[in-house]
Amino acid sequence: MMATLVMLSACFMSSCKDDDGDSMSKAVLASASNLTFEGTGATSQIITVYSDANWVADVPEWITISPTTGSAGTTDVTVSVVDNLREGTLDNPRKAELIFRGNTLASRAIVLVNQNGDKYRDCKTVTVGQLYDLENEAYIAVSNAIVVAKSNNGFVISDNDFKSYILVQSDAAVNKGDKVNMLCQKLMDSSSLAYVEADEVAVVSSDNEVALPEAADITDRIDVYSSDKRDFISVEGLFSNNTVSVSGAKLSVSVESAPEELAALNGHFVKVNGYYAGVASPVLKLTYNAVEDLGEAQNIYFTEDFEWLAPWSAIGNGAPAGQTVEKNADDNALQLATPKIDGISAYDALINKGYVIPIVRDASKAERKPGAQTYLQTNYLKFGLTGYQSGLTLPSIKDIAAGANVHIAFQWSPMFQGSGTKDPTTLIVVVKNGDDEMVFDVAPHGIGKEDPLKWIDADIELTGATFDENTRITIRNSDDQWPHSGARRWFLDNIKVYSPMM
Repeated sequence: MMATLVMLSACFMSSCKDDDGDSMSKAVLASASNLTFEGTGATSQIITVYSDANWVADVPEWITISPTTGSAGTTDVTVSVVDNLREGTLDNPRKAELIFRGNTLASRAIVLVNQNGDKYRDCKTVTVGQLYDLENEAYIAVSNAIVVAKSNNGFVISDNDFKSYILVQSDAAVNKGDKVNMLCQKLMDSSSLAYVEADEVAVVSSDNEVALPEAADITDRIDVYSSDKRDFISVEGLFSNNTVSVSGAKLSVSVESAPEELAALNGHFVKVNGYYAGVASPVLKLTYNAVEDLGEAQNIYFTEDFEWLAPWSAIGNGAPAGQTVEKNADDNALQLATPKIDGISAYDALINKGYVIPIVRDASKAERKPGAQTYLQTNYLKFGLTGYQSGLTLPSIKDIAAGANVHIAFQWSPMFQGSGTKDPTTLIVVVKNGDDEMVFDVAPHGIGKEDPLKWIDADIELTGATFDENTRITIRNSDDQWPHSGARRWFLDNIKVYSPMM
């Protein structure tokens, strides 16, 4: 605009004009594109009109200007408005175009004149579902809407049937489950999605049930998904820095208004749900509602849950194998060598899968075979008895990438004694490559005498260890209990060797 004004000024200085001095202007500009006035008692405002010849004005009936015409050069124009009243009281806000024009459509300067008023005079009271059908910029009242989620700049509301949702821009202090009455204006955002800007928000009740339906899963159609409403949707993928990446998809999901605690899920697979907030390629935007942690994203090299031992557990030794940890009671434990299927014992089956059961015993104890001092329950293993200790060496693990941050995770529990005291069992993980060994401590179980047995989650980072197909990993009693004359018994289940993906 400034460049054009300079050109016009140069033209005026050199008296450039049509041969006919009374011709209409081919270029008209105004110093402002919009003006705003108070509803009553408004002070007049002055704008400057620039033209290369004559101009006239098209003036709405509630606006007056002086002068109403002009000629080449610059003209200061005074703009005034009459009071915006109806039946003696303030009327709705109004706006109209004040046009300064020359001889073509292109030679027009349009000034939008706004006058304040009572925005909510004669406004309709509508439901959330009806908001989408209203004209843009309409002023409305909404009653008994329920807050279903909070956002960085407001909150999301729905009707009691939870079929329609809309974003409210407001700094009002509300909480999920509040019912609210509002005075607001419907607007459209950059994604052509409706939202409302609230001038007044009143909480009428709190702690109402938010009975959301199941979110529509768009994971498989994220790249083609579109909606003209803020639908309740969900997506599964890898979470990082408030973004969900879906394998094979061009678009990722930007989670808006995510709480700070979601940072703890970086590097996890998640299922997040919320309210569609448009697409700004390469992301689809989602206003956060809730998240389900689907577990850490991992490269898994080995897993074992011992469920395949169920047939041997069921045979038992006159009774099926028990579950001491779950029942917190001494339950039937089978020597691994005892139950057999087609002549193959549970111990044989483990060895055939590549496991090794290392054993030691106190010098005062008679020799036992590995399958006689290691036991089977449903479906996990029990190690040792008084004066005897045993452990488990995993099968050879291949394809561990060089330099990988390898972890071993498993669940374990000590056994209890007759007095209720838990065996003071401590464990280690041994990583062995030929004659080289690295030993990693497992945290003590910490289960008190009066506490019930429980599974303890162990996760040990095997820092500094190297891995190839000849590497063997063993879980066993710590060196000061290898061997030991006392009871240092323990249970083992759900082993995993992995490295985090992030």
